Amino acid sequence: MKIQYKLTMPMAGLLLSLVAAPGVAATSVLNSTVDALTVAGYSNTGSGSTLQSKALTWYSGDGYGMTSGSDSGSPNHALDNNGAKESLLLNFGASTQLNGVTIGWTGGNDSDITVLAWKPLDYMNAAINPASIAAPDIAGKTYSQLLGLGWMLVGNYGGIQEDVQKTVNGGSQPVSSSYWLVMSYNNLGGGGAAAASNSADATARTFVADSSLDYGKFYSVSYSSGTTTSKVSEPASALLLGMALFGMVGWRQRRLAVLR
Repeated sequence: MKIQYKLTMPMAGLLLSLVAAPGVAATSVLNSTVDALTVAGYSNTGSGSTLQSKALTWYSGDGYGMTSGSDSGSPNHALDNNGAKESLLLNFGASTQLNGVTIGWTGGNDSDITVLAWKPLDYMNAAINPASIAAPDIAGKTYSQLLGLGWMLVGNYGGIQEDVQKTVNGGSQPVSSSYWLVMSYNNLGGGGAAAASNSADATARTFVADSSLDYGKFYSVSYSSGTTTSKVSEPASALLLGMALFGMVGWRQRRLAVLR
């Protein structure tokens, strides 16, 4: 007797969705009013000074800029590291992997950037409820203090071009967090080879700082859902569930063949 194994279309669709759904990336324009992402501006007033909240200006088609001092002309109306060092605090409202940053305007200037994540080891720990992780308070802190207060250097990134997404937080183990700091290159009181070697993103450890000042209007980011490191990954879980469903189909068909 020939036993036929049949997989119904609804079940096949379920299996496909289970395997394909995790890790889908999304892109958000930073001034979007429909995405959950919120953006706030911060700046110090010079080398070693503390951070203060600063107003942001949206330049249509280019992105967010900031004026920390009295000079609002080009290129100082972008986020820059000329004197005052300016940054954006991103809050996704849930554990998230930041995957890419797009700068919509450089004005022909250098535009290296620095990316930090808030307590990624906590967000990646399945035993910790992300809702229990306190939000960061960076006002009144210096940039050099942040790495000792829960922030992790994800990486420094160069070679950025206008309107071309720059991949960040790469490597085999990208980190997850709800809160991210993105800014024009900032050596965070260290810099050089030491800072590069401490990057969470192994692909960013080859970054070499230069003497050029950096300017950029930050336009959008790409991101995907956060992951944990102490349980089976979502793609692997989906595959295991799919195999179980296939096994159930085969068991049912064998049982029906015996009863016929």
